[in-house]
Amino acid sequence: MSQWDTTMLEYEDGYYDHGEDDDGNESDYSLDYEFPGPRYPKYRTTINDNDTASQLSDASEPDDDSPRFDMWDDDPYNDFTWESNDMQLTKFMKLKQKKLSPCPSFWKKDKGFPKQLPQSGSSTNHDQSANAICLVQSDYGLSEQLYAVYRDRIIQCGRTTTSTKSKPQRQKRDTTWLETTTAEDPPLVVLNHKFADTHQSVPVSKSTKNQLPQQTRDNDDHLEPFTKYIKRSEYPALLPEDSYLALGFDPQCLAHKYGYMAIGGVEGEFELYCCMDLDPIKIWGTKFKGKDNVMLMTNSIQLVRWKNKQNDDYQHMLIGCMNEAGLLFYNLPSHVECKGEKARDRVKLHSHIRAFNGVPINDAKLSPDGSQLVCVGDENIIFMIDIFQDEDTNEISFGAPSEIIIPPEIFQQKTMSSTPYSSQYISWSASSAYFAHTSDSHNLVLIWRTSTKEILYTIDAAGYTYAISFHPKFDHILVFTNRYGYFHTVNLSKILSFDQQTESVRGHQCVDTCQQIHHAVFHTHHLNIQHEITMVSFRGEIDTKLRILAKINGIEWSKDGHYLYLATKKRVLVYEFLSTKNVIPSLLEITGVHVRKILEQSCPKRKKLNRTLDDWSRIPNHIQSRILGNTHHLAQH
Repeated sequence: MSQWDTTMLEYEDGYYDHGEDDDGNESDYSLDYEFPGPRYPKYRTTINDNDTASQLSDASEPDDDSPRFDMWDDDPYNDFTWESNDMQLTKFMKLKQKKLSPCPSFWKKDKGFPKQLPQSGSSTNHDQSANAICLVQSDYGLSEQLYAVYRDRIIQCGRTTTSTKSKPQRQKRDTTWLETTTAEDPPLVVLNHKFADTHQSVPVSKSTKNQLPQQTRDNDDHLEPFTKYIKRSEYPALLPEDSYLALGFDPQCLAHKYGYMAIGGVEGEFELYCCMDLDPIKIWGTKFKGKDNVMLMTNSIQLVRWKNKQNDDYQHMLIGCMNEAGLLFYNLPSHVECKGEKARDRVKLHSHIRAFNGVPINDAKLSPDGSQLVCVGDENIIFMIDIFQDEDTNEISFGAPSEIIIPPEIFQQKTMSSTPYSSQYISWSASSAYFAHTSDSHNLVLIWRTSTKEILYTIDAAGYTYAISFHPKFDHILVFTNRYGYFHTVNLSKILSFDQQTESVRGHQCVDTCQQIHHAVFHTHHLNIQHEITMVSFRGEIDTKLRILAKINGIEWSKDGHYLYLATKKRVLVYEFLSTKNVIPSLLEITGVHVRKILEQSCPKRKKLNRTLDDWSRIPNHIQSRILGNTHHLAQH
């Protein structure tokens, strides 16, 4: 350990030795920091309300030979962070903000806002990861809970802890060997037999039942007013026995939907649980490795479903992004099949797609309409996969990935041409008409139109970006985050209507800023969007003048779009979105809410629909489907 590390730890804890158990306060990293060497931290006045969130000011950065550095809430002995572009992120944000047009805020900014959830700390176990939280709905979508990755466990946000310290129980896991490809290897699409040649059987250990009972209260029941000054004593470490699920590895991604929970690890771990009962039941687990025993990462996972055309049943599937090894698709068992000892045999590999020309895949997301899959990775290329469902058998099949190159002129414009492009996360709009993705190598967020497969617009984020999410109801609202301290909200209304012909408008007509390149993005530079930058920070306990940028580990919208949940290392912050307050629900939406309340109350244990509801059962199926939409069986399978 270096002298710098020792200094930091002594300042934090008063002594060097951490002890054996990493769950004590000794290793709960300090909320105040020293600056070793010739660094000049930014200090702020202490005359501030505790329940008022800090905002990005208009004051200019000092122009001297000693630049002021941001400080952020991260492990102080991860040296790589000192070399990142986050060191002066506030400076870049202020330069960006000066270029933005003034506009009303998207968010409620009264005292006490944003709200916060207690016991909601989170972790990202890889510096490129921002997938630490997921939102879980009740069976008919009337209530929701947040779950988060915290070190080597999964926690339920907002749940109070009552247990005493003990060590987590680790579970045995076998290895699954996956072959990876290079650009010279022949493309492989949906080759089950090739995968089976290297796929070992996976024994499943019984899950332990040392977790607390699952609670079902909505997030609103737990919300507390915002606090700017954070004390260590108010944020104790969360112990394994206080968690929803204690693991034996460091998770990198989490998905919890339809009664399943899937977890991917930094070293290729991959586990699946049934969450229909109070305690999660482990169905299946493995650890993936590539050629020559090379470690693979489970970069992202998604739980998806397709509705059968003949009835109300669904086909559930798990999608895993395995970096250089491509994509894995697994058919998932029903709840009845999860109970038996042979449950692991019910998790069957559907497809293994590797035709990505050696590009490591970081994220893949299915469109809301279930028709297309978009993949991004460590090249200036995206891949689109068409998905087909047989009319008679309902069998799902995947087309070959089509490669779409991001025009290199985009990066030349931004003086970024010398840096290899990499993208981390994707988000689809609610209508499936648009998608967007972030980049950890360039300051650009790219907005695509699905129908034409072209980039509509680029957004300068003033820093690298990670988590991203469209509003669940509005295609034109998009949120994305930097690694530390800031998230961005944009209104894309002007962009999404680009080149749409009407009776009174012919469509796009070139202006002086347009380039002679046949791609939409080179004809939208003159369009200004509403763009708001929101600071996410707090003050330390020892030196209250030191502003610390919070590390952002993930974002989730509430399903009604009223709130944005933003996960930081210490807490989940809850931002209230103002635009939805003025939206009048349709008669169909009002009817749907009342029907779902009746149905959910009649099925307290999440079993099949109570057929004794005579009035509801007499309504024709197509009308039932119209009223419920895609908002039923969200917590069962």
